[in-house]
Amino acid sequence: MCKVDTDCPEHPFKLCERHICVHKGIFPIYYKEFLGIIVITILIALANVGGIGGGGLIIPIEMAMFSFSTKEAIAISGFTIFTGSVARFIYAYKQRHPEKDATIIDYGIVIVMMPLVLVGSFVGVLANIMLPPILLSLFLTAILILLTAQSFVKGMQIYHKESLAIEKHQIEM
Repeated sequence: MCKVDTDCPEHPFKLCERHICVHKGIFPIYYKEFLGIIVITILIALANVGGIGGGGLIIPIEMAMFSFSTKEAIAISGFTIFTGSVARFIYAYKQRHPEKDATIIDYGIVIVMMPLVLVGSFVGVLANIMLPPILLSLFLTAILILLTAQSFVKGMQIYHKESLAIEKHQIEM
């Protein structure tokens, strides 16, 4: 309950409307939000080029730069991932594979993966509704640490494999 905007935590991002603290609208855009837009754009672009999507990057940035709660950031992240997926599909659905007579999208994998993705989304939405924000933050942090470690290990494996191939090629020459 609030009476004026300054009663709300994270003022000026939260405003008092009808005695309830709500997140401010898009305008005016504060410096911190403008910087957040630039950071998210660059990181999501790099993540998409790397093939990982970047959904896990959106949540902490939204919380830090836009002062969204954990639950708000998760919902916005889901929408961002959805719109990025739709845009990528529209761009790629007619493209052909460079080496085979097939589309670039492997619809066989889509048919196998889609039910699991839908179940995962459903479970994620239920968890977002039922779990307290601190527990959600702990789970998200643990997942990000695990994925970072896996990415690092995979990157090192690829690096060593490529280094050996380069050495072998130099020896042969």
